[in-house]
Amino acid sequence: MKNKFFLSLTVFLVLLASVSFASPYFFKGIAHVNGSLAPNGTVIEVFIPSNASTPRSSVTIGEGNLAGLDPGKYVISFDADAGNTLSFRVNGLNMTTGNGTDNTTQTLGADIVSGFNLSINKSANAAACTFANACTGGFCVHSLCRSASTFCGDGFCDSGESTSSCSADCGSSSSSSSSTSGGGGGGGTGPSTTLPSTTTSPVTVTANTPAAVAITETKLPVSEIVLTTNADVTNVQVTVKEVSQPSGASVAISSDVGKVFKYIEITTTAAVAQVSKAKVKFKVDKVWLSSNNIDSSTVALNRLVGTSWTKLPTTKTSEDFAVVYFEAETPGFSTFAITGEKVTAAPACGNNIIESGEECDSQQLSGQTCVTKGFTGGTLKCTSCRFDTSGCTGPGPAPPPGEEKPPEEKPITAVPDITLYAAIAVVILLVYYFFFRKKGKK
Repeated sequence: MKNKFFLSLTVFLVLLASVSFASPYFFKGIAHVNGSLAPNGTVIEVFIPSNASTPRSSVTIGEGNLAGLDPGKYVISFDADAGNTLSFRVNGLNMTTGNGTDNTTQTLGADIVSGFNLSINKSANAAACTFANACTGGFCVHSLCRSASTFCGDGFCDSGESTSSCSADCGSSSSSSSSTSGGGGGGGTGPSTTLPSTTTSPVTVTANTPAAVAITETKLPVSEIVLTTNADVTNVQVTVKEVSQPSGASVAISSDVGKVFKYIEITTTAAVAQVSKAKVKFKVDKVWLSSNNIDSSTVALNRLVGTSWTKLPTTKTSEDFAVVYFEAETPGFSTFAITGEKVTAAPACGNNIIESGEECDSQQLSGQTCVTKGFTGGTLKCTSCRFDTSGCTGPGPAPPPGEEKPPEEKPITAVPDITLYAAIAVVILLVYYFFFRKKGKK
């Protein structure tokens, strides 16, 4: 019986040892951009296998778990198996040799790899890009590095461009008007005639029951319209198309405050009186957010009513690596503008710059030392942008006048644990009793 048990146990252990489980791995070090410490907002990605198109994991310096770390420092974790090959990218760029970077494909061995420094050089204008941080010009527009948020001649009629300012992208005024009205012809060859649009298949909407209508055209930022009507309506179709800034209407948001992502026109075959409310689900590219320094929490859907804009209640629902998803409620359809406001400058603890409200920042101690703080020696540190005297030596600064220094705590004299001694005595007595009792019986 014992032999069978041990045989089964051996087989189980062998099978368990043969099963491969993904383990957590950690890489950490310092990232450099153009030979300097990588600024906050730098994106680090790891790809497994090394030639994969989708990152296994990504982190952003200065954000999330990396907030508060010294400038340029990163830590990235991911699940993988020993022997997997991997590669790194910074701001979407492959590594360059410099600052101790090992830019070759890595093979996983140790669970934690320290001092793994990463280095890139920013790309010049017109080079392919994923992040604005990777461009010398500071902007990544339609996946190409640029020195401004728009580029006349790239084949896209972006917000801020018009038929008068950029006919190469937006066409002539005559061709623009003919394409907007749905007519053909016109001599324009600009992309204004090819802005994405779609009309959905007919659906039936039951009164007071929300009906989801999917928008399958991926070039449009709108992914779904949820309709609610006050009566049963059959053969309802929804048309969504991207348009240029409506003539006669002011911009939805001033350029010094933020930017317009897209202008969208939404119409439906249901009568205006039949639509009680609707929900618009849309998405915004992270590249656009970062390129224009837009705070994702300020993104909103604005509805054009007459010649003025009304900001609609908008909620951020989720996000993935490339896109942030939102939804907004509207009482009806017309032309809409997706807008976002710029990030408000605020003290950033960890950028090695002492700003308002900070005592210190990283290595910047404003000339202070342990001695100037009233100690006899030691090393003054900065923790969370506040002076940290835990490394200082000596009695410390004298208390302010009128305040007494708290009395030093006296060491507590250890008191023998009587309970422990009593338990030991009981065990000895029991052993003595049973031993001699057995011996007496023999």
